[in-house]
Amino acid sequence: SSIALLGKNSGSIGGSLISKYIGVFNDCDIPHIDLEKVKNVIKIMQKLASDNLVLSAHDISTGGLAIALFEMAYKNKIGFEVNLNEDLEDYFLFTEEKPRLLIEIKDEDIERIEDIANDCSVEINIVGKTNSNNICKINNKDKNILKFDIHSVSKIFEESFETYLNAN
Repeated sequence: SSIALLGKNSGSIGGSLISKYIGVFNDCDIPHIDLEKVKNVIKIMQKLASDNLVLSAHDISTGGLAIALFEMAYKNKIGFEVNLNEDLEDYFLFTEEKPRLLIEIKDEDIERIEDIANDCSVEINIVGKTNSNNICKINNKDKNILKFDIHSVSKIFEESFETYLNAN
């Protein structure tokens, strides 16, 4: 199956976890949320869901694209390879601009989904493929940014969460 990104990223890190982590949280403008774009993304998701064209979906929110990809892979116990072509710093993987969604779709439905996206005025980019080898890779302009085995990262995530719960 293929992974598609709905919506556009301008590269703003304002208000995001990454801006807090790199120490610029108070120095960045929070991106404006265009309610018309939100409405269009809701509209396309309603259409795709009613036509059974989405295998899975995930919003891009806390942690950005990288975390959304991990959460989709973690939940579905699959790997992926995503190839981006962004003229932005690598931290763009963690921007939290709205509205953006990841959807997993069947390869044979790509053209139909692209037509629906166009009709709904939503930008769509086919960014990658899922795989059954459990390896997750994110590339940008032919440069590997992240690569991990979903099982090893899942174990760290589950143990960290359990440790957090036991500590509180």
